[in-house]
Amino acid sequence: MAHRKFCRSRLTAFALLALGATQGWGAGPDEDIEHSSPDKALRARVHTDANGESSVQIEDRRSGAILLVRDDRSKDGAHGHGVVHSAWTPDSQFFVASLESMADHPSWAHPIWVYSREYNHVVELWKIGISVVANFQLRAPDVLETRVLAQRPNGRRAGQAFSTSLHTLLAKGKQQQE
Repeated sequence: MAHRKFCRSRLTAFALLALGATQGWGAGPDEDIEHSSPDKALRARVHTDANGESSVQIEDRRSGAILLVRDDRSKDGAHGHGVVHSAWTPDSQFFVASLESMADHPSWAHPIWVYSREYNHVVELWKIGISVVANFQLRAPDVLETRVLAQRPNGRRAGQAFSTSLHTLLAKGKQQQE
């Protein structure tokens, strides 16, 4: 079963690469994609290993300082997550990544995490009550659009459209975590 998932993930990665990895879609196995923030101050390096699992490094372009490392790889190379879509918001304040599970989890689930430049911190949307069933789109200045499985407390239905300002969403999420 793990071999079949691995092959499917590799094929998915190659297909996404062919569709335009430079536009934020996942890297091929053992490959890096670099995303410069629109203001060119930061860069996100997405590394996808041979198993299809990914890690992301956020760097200051001027100093070269590493601001944050997000590693979604597993020790066994079969239970981590691979980045399938990632991009900076037009205002350069957030880096958003959609993931695919390398384990035998439902293929409709796409966990999304958001890096906040202001807080130098990652927020996983499921931890603040948003379970995502689709990839995302970004609109100026910081609007995330996707479809959700459910959102607490108002209980959105499966597949319902969801759109929010990431500044507002992360401010609420930070208050909930405190």
